[in-house]
Amino acid sequence: MKVTDYQIAMTQAGFRLITIKACPVTDPADNAEHHTCLWPDAQLAELKSSVAEHHKYSAKVLVQLHYSAIAPATEYPLDMLAQEVAAAAGNCRDAGADAVEVYVQYQLLLPLIEGIKQQVGTEYPVIVRTDDLTMIEIGSITRQVEEAGINALLVSAGSGYLCYLEEKISNSVTIPVLLKFLLLPVTNTLTFISRKISCRLARRMY
Repeated sequence: MKVTDYQIAMTQAGFRLITIKACPVTDPADNAEHHTCLWPDAQLAELKSSVAEHHKYSAKVLVQLHYSAIAPATEYPLDMLAQEVAAAAGNCRDAGADAVEVYVQYQLLLPLIEGIKQQVGTEYPVIVRTDDLTMIEIGSITRQVEEAGINALLVSAGSGYLCYLEEKISNSVTIPVLLKFLLLPVTNTLTFISRKISCRLARRMY
């Protein structure tokens, strides 16, 4: 089963926010084999088709922008990278995606947010995802990204053990805070839902 087939099945089952994960913004990309690429080629048509299929079932689509980690002392022009990420966000918007997501551990986070907002406008939703950060680091970042104009913060909670962070972060920002974790026992997931915590469930496909 392709990842896109699995996601369409989730939409048909009633899920209303689907994330198309780790979509490369530049060519070549180290993960292009398994993911939808975002530079202008035939894969953009595939993205547009997938988004339209999700929309048929009243689901929203979030696209995760991906680029490989930048090595220290790289000679790659970082301002060009910011432009490529912004252009990829524009491609997602043009393909009908409802929002884009940026990883917080990548370099140039604030310039990336600024570039994306300039490309797609201030009304287009941009979500920032944290990963493997301490509460102090998250607290510092949340204030900066909220001021930069992001629309929501997605906290990676591993297998669920960091879910307590949602309440702490929610008390420090005015934007929505969501949790992302690997599939948990049903009782644990229902507990989060009963507390009205917005969750994103993840499953490894390969």
